[in-house]
Amino acid sequence: MIKTKKIAAIGLALVFSLTGLAGGKSCSNVSFAQGEETSYKDLLLGYIKEDANYKESEDYKDSNDALKLVYVLAMDTAKSLVEDQNSTEEQFKEIYEQIRKAKSEIADKTNPIMEKAKYRVGLEIQIYEAKNALETIGRYDYNKKYYDDLKLEYNYAKKLVADDKTSNYEFLKETKDLKNAKDTFIKENNRKAYIIRLEDAIALNKKQAAAAKDLLTNYPKTVSKVKDKLEKILKDSENLVKESQKLLTELKK
Repeated sequence: MIKTKKIAAIGLALVFSLTGLAGGKSCSNVSFAQGEETSYKDLLLGYIKEDANYKESEDYKDSNDALKLVYVLAMDTAKSLVEDQNSTEEQFKEIYEQIRKAKSEIADKTNPIMEKAKYRVGLEIQIYEAKNALETIGRYDYNKKYYDDLKLEYNYAKKLVADDKTSNYEFLKETKDLKNAKDTFIKENNRKAYIIRLEDAIALNKKQAAAAKDLLTNYPKTVSKVKDKLEKILKDSENLVKESQKLLTELKK
């Protein structure tokens, strides 16, 4: 599976924009200073600049590991986005909101969701991996059933993460279900893709064997000097077809 830095950055930005860990409403507008608009990229650069000092703060040090992980993953994504010239303001906005929410959650000492946050993060990680699998592999005739199954689980998982009323049990169950759907999709995609390549190889070897046999049968004098080579090609091709068909039968079970 191909996992580029750009995919990871955009994937995490979309995943963690769905977490909804903070209790308050998200900001829909960028702040203004004396009538001049501040871009979300500028706001992210400010967060990045203060990141080292923030991690030394008491709020951060006293927070639980799950909330810290949400913040660290969001901050890593922000750093990747600002370094990528193709990043959009909408992407900057999404990850800015996530960092803001994460810091708000860390600062909230009355928040009772420490255990729930761990389960939420576990599901968020599976959401990211599922999204990456869907976008990297894609949907084709040979894998559409497993693609659609994974997409359904993926969309359901996003709804659970966005809902503050989701229970720990629901987080745990969906984490398992989404992982199973993702693993099955990847496994079946690889199996069916291999079947297609094997069928193509069988067709090619049959064609090669037929060509060699035709030359040996109909033009024996013309190919007399390369008769041994043609006979070897014919034999090898027929053996490859035979062995490949056995393997194909097993893969299709």
